[in-house]
Amino acid sequence: MSEERIEKAFVKYTFTPKELVEIAQDMAQNHQELRAVEDEKKSAASQFKAQADAITAQLNILSENYRNGYVYKNLDCILTFDFKKKERTYTRPDTGEVVKTEPMRDEDFQTEMSLSDELDRMEEELADDK
Repeated sequence: MSEERIEKAFVKYTFTPKELVEIAQDMAQNHQELRAVEDEKKSAASQFKAQADAITAQLNILSENYRNGYVYKNLDCILTFDFKKKERTYTRPDTGEVVKTEPMRDEDFQTEMSLSDELDRMEEELADDK
């Protein structure tokens, strides 16, 4: 006597033409998704590289400043003219340090006359007030 029953077995299954079309469509969809993800990955990598490059540039500046111990800046300075020596001197008001001395420029000599004229005018005003 023979007996039959349904039992699962791991065996070869050949796809139908309709199933093969569905698989091909799924493969095409997955390829498109993969390309989109890879493009996003490249874009993100490019953005991260730009961020890393900016941080690296800032680190280089900071390292150089630390190593040198100074940086050049535009600071308010007191400019003094020495007409006898024909020099102009820049002094930091916060530290009193003379930070720069250079020869006077042609236009600086015009200042001498203007300052002299202003001084004469002030002296005249003082004399008139007395």
